[in-house]
Amino acid sequence: MPNKLPSWIAEEISNAKWKPTETFQGSGYFLDINSKEKNADIQLYEPLPEGRHIITADIPETVKTDGFEKGEVYMFNLQIYKSELSDKVKQFLEEQYKMNMGIIHKYDLTSVEKLRE
Repeated sequence: MPNKLPSWIAEEISNAKWKPTETFQGSGYFLDINSKEKNADIQLYEPLPEGRHIITADIPETVKTDGFEKGEVYMFNLQIYKSELSDKVKQFLEEQYKMNMGIIHKYDLTSVEKLRE
């Protein structure tokens, strides 16, 4: 098993062609907020359609991070995107890591509302 992914896989993922699939609304809290990188790690109480509870979501410029607090309960609205991996990447992941993975997801935080004061 390789120690890290080859650069050609990282390049494919970096250049993924994202397609919006659906929106999601659920409650949870911030685990971490990176205002500089404009993203946040979020723990959701309800699972996303693909079953995840913890994600990293991109935060667009239209959503201001001022006042967001880790550990407080919020209602999150997300836009979910997906991109298919090439057959070459799928085969590599199966052979090297025993992973059956054909799709990757990306999340954009479209709005946030604090539920408790």
